[in-house]
Amino acid sequence: MDIISYHLNPPTDIFAKFHQVNSTNNIYNEAATKITNNIFVKFRKELDDAKSYKPPNLDNIHIRKFEIGVKYLPEGMRVALETELKNCKDYISLLLRDNDLEFDRKLKSGDLNVMKNIFQEYRKMPGIQEYIYKARESILKQVQDIVLHVNQNFEQQDIRKALDNVKKLYNYKIELVDNVSEINQSYLEIQSLIKIKFDEAYSRFMNRFLKFMKFRNENINQSILIDILPKDFDEKLNTFSSGILEYFKYQQKTYKDALEVLDIQSLKTSLETIQQWNSLFVKMKTYDNLHNINDESIKTIVKALTELTSYANLLDSISQKIEKLGEELMNQELIDDQKKEYIQHRDEFYKKLNEKYSYLNKAKILSRFSLRVDIYKIEENCLESLKEKIMQIYSVIEKLLERIPQLTREDYENFNLNYVDLVSFKQEMKVTNFEVNKKVEKIEKVLLEKIEKWQSSIASETTIENIATILMNMKSISNNILLFKTTDL
Repeated sequence: MDIISYHLNPPTDIFAKFHQVNSTNNIYNEAATKITNNIFVKFRKELDDAKSYKPPNLDNIHIRKFEIGVKYLPEGMRVALETELKNCKDYISLLLRDNDLEFDRKLKSGDLNVMKNIFQEYRKMPGIQEYIYKARESILKQVQDIVLHVNQNFEQQDIRKALDNVKKLYNYKIELVDNVSEINQSYLEIQSLIKIKFDEAYSRFMNRFLKFMKFRNENINQSILIDILPKDFDEKLNTFSSGILEYFKYQQKTYKDALEVLDIQSLKTSLETIQQWNSLFVKMKTYDNLHNINDESIKTIVKALTELTSYANLLDSISQKIEKLGEELMNQELIDDQKKEYIQHRDEFYKKLNEKYSYLNKAKILSRFSLRVDIYKIEENCLESLKEKIMQIYSVIEKLLERIPQLTREDYENFNLNYVDLVSFKQEMKVTNFEVNKKVEKIEKVLLEKIEKWQSSIASETTIENIATILMNMKSISNNILLFKTTDL
């Protein structure tokens, strides 16, 4: 019998019966000794497994099984084993300290391969969420420091150092982005910054170039042009015209693609680019209108400018997209008829829902532009609506918990549906959790406390009928609640 099942047939009762007959036949003494040794072997095996559990954990499944089972042993055995349990926990505490020191050393080593191996090593172990989270936070802090240095380098006009730090950030992205996806966001921000810095230089060049064009058109067919302007001026103008037309096509495609999938970083880059070039575009259009230029290259550029999405239209399109996303999130039900039928898809549902909330959260970086929507308010309303829906789910579970064990099969199905929904929410929703992890822990704690209370009451019950009722209650929730079908408890 596994020690977790000792509540069904407590060893204390068995040894009490042996005590009554020990004096009648030596064979009973031998049997009692053999059972005692077997029990010690089982409990010590749990302690050995607890010591080798990776990563070290004072509350691992072997410790919990030990603590539940030891309560049903005779006092002498219980006291001896509880002493061994204390020694085991002391040993695990030392392992935890050493493990944490080594873990921190690896994170601060600056060796990207060592950091990458942390995820590969710990992902193979159960119960690693805390360590993975700590590693992610440490690496994100390092990435943020690199981004800060890049910005400082550009402010100080130290382009070389800025690009060296960009290379460092690139190496972080290549080695660690599979484990810390947020690095992509920082990398895209720096990529956008470099593009802006380059475009600033290009824009200054364009302004100067337009002045040469103006001079050329003001003095067209005059001899001064032959003496002043270079002979290949027209050739260079055509090259410039082709280049800028390709640039316009690229910007238009980039914006449309980004709007389709709501790529916030690319939309930010498009807004920054068009905003920066907007005054130059206006200047070129105005220049053409004022001077009635007949040059085909210039007319082609101006025509392309009129077809390019304007800054105002880009702002309006993005505003519409964000409004639509907000409405979709406000109207999204967490549990509907389809999810009741396809309960196994709940993780994928919340993963996609998290992506949508992530889009909305990231979209706040667009607030500095003149959008006609308040992104912060939209997000606030969506999160408030989501919180109400998740609290309704939790409320259903609370009411069902109060009625245990008087639940029907339909009640159990309803409990499982709502419980696994909370678990999926906890696992997949990264942008917010409303402390759902604590709510899930509370649900599990209430259920375990009910079982422990029933286990304790068995010892004090005097009638077989009451004991049978308690055991039936325990079996009922064990057979019908998914929590007990997916864990060792």
